[in-house]
Order: sequence, then structure tokens, then C-alpha cells
Amino acid sequence: MLDEQDVSVLERPVDAEWVASSLLTATRAYERARIVFDSELGRRAISDARIKTYAARQLADARQLANWTRIAIAEDADATTAMVLMAQALFVASHGGYTSSIEIFPSQADLRTLLMDSRAGGLLSGTPAALPSWLRDVSR
Repeated sequence: MLDEQDVSVLERPVDAEWVASSLLTATRAYERARIVFDSELGRRAISDARIKTYAARQLADARQLANWTRIAIAEDADATTAMVLMAQALFVASHGGYTSSIEIFPSQADLRTLLMDSRAGGLLSGTPAALPSWLRDVSR
């Protein structure tokens, strides 16, 4: 999680490919957080200071990208909104806001609905194997 996205969103031109890559990174971090959160060891690990820093950076980057996308590529706004929600979930989880993955908001179903109702399917069409199973049919 910590080294997947070291480049700030402001250091790279924002285009559909960047949005898709960022969405995939956010989805992976969200999915990992859900998996590790269901064990005591995982909850302790996710509250580590490095994960808190990573979560804060992910949230800041997602918000920057969402703001930029609303202006530059408005049709990708739902995808970046999903990224903000996933980053917020990771941030809250890393700060002790949940006791199990069932409590994490947004749920997988919420995210799936948001992404199904957006242009995200087209953005993710080249990456279905990299997506968690609950999100694969969004890319069709």
C-alpha cells in the first residue's frame, strides 16, 4: 500500500488513463483494508502511523484529483468521487473508526452502484483481472 502511488496528482497531467490508474490503486487499498480489518492483528497493523500517513495522503490526492476532474473531465467525476469515498474509508479505518469490515462505509455494494452508474466501466475495461471480484463486471 505504501509505495503504490508516490507521485502527487499535481505532478502528472490528468487524463482518463491517470483517473483509471488512480481508481485501480484506490480500489486495491480499499480492498486490502477490508481484508486485514477483520483480524485483531490487522486492526493493529492498519492503525500504524505509516498507514495513517498513507491514508491521509491518499485522501488528499483523491480530493485533489476529484476537484481537478470535475473541471477538466467532468464525465469521470463519479469515478473520482468513489476514490474519495474509498480513501475516506481507509483514513477512518486507520484511525480506529471501525471494529469490523462490515461497518466500513462505503460498502462494496455502494461503490459498485456508484461505479456502475458512471463512466468508470470504460475507464476500467483494460484492467478487469486486477479488480476485486465484486467490481469486475463494472468494467464490461
